[in-house]
Amino acid sequence: MLNGRVINIVKLTDSTWVQCLDVSRSENDAWGIYVKDSLEMRVGDSLWMQNDTAYWTPDDGSMRRDVPLEKIGFSCTKIPDEVLDLVDTENF
Repeated sequence: MLNGRVINIVKLTDSTWVQCLDVSRSENDAWGIYVKDSLEMRVGDSLWMQNDTAYWTPDDGSMRRDVPLEKIGFSCTKIPDEVLDLVDTENF
């Protein structure tokens, strides 16, 4: 299980790439996943995942917690080329 704080969100044609800073370990490792729909996800929100589901908790003071999101594929630490092609790499 990975637990993270959202640091980047890149909306693609049929999915969204979400990059997180891992808060479950002492190191500041980043990881990312694709989700089918990112809803109103924002930088600073919490995201954790297990199996085929990611769970999003907004950092907006609302009562929403662990909102399930469909995860596409596996998590990885490298930013995919298709994401890098869409954004200015200075933002990462």
